[in-house]
Amino acid sequence: MYFTSTIRFSPEHGRELPYYKIKESFRDVVGRVHTRVMLTPGYLPELCSDEIVQIRRGLTYLMEQSALIPNQQALFKTDPRQEYSEKVCSHIERFWAQIMGSGKIDTARSSYCLLYTSPSPRDRTRSRMPSSA
Repeated sequence: MYFTSTIRFSPEHGRELPYYKIKESFRDVVGRVHTRVMLTPGYLPELCSDEIVQIRRGLTYLMEQSALIPNQQALFKTDPRQEYSEKVCSHIERFWAQIMGSGKIDTARSSYCLLYTSPSPRDRTRSRMPSSA
């Protein structure tokens, strides 16, 4: 899963702000890329871009901890939320509860990752995962 944003005018705030969605991209059994919206948090003016990244990492950790997947290499040695502010942790917990409550996560899948940008639907041959990962 990953965050996407578009700039929209927020009537509540009287200015243009990023409007966020949390999406998941995955490949089906024949290798086609599909995308679906997991959660639409909307406007998050109280968060800076670094906090959005921390939320993404926190959700990745929770996803990793939620399923017993054989031979899945752990992305985290320790819980990254230990380093985050109370504000960021509260967003992680709230978003996680909303995603789990929606029933959109298939914790039995053989692999998943919230941490990296998924490949473009136009590029079915390469992953855009950083080489340092």
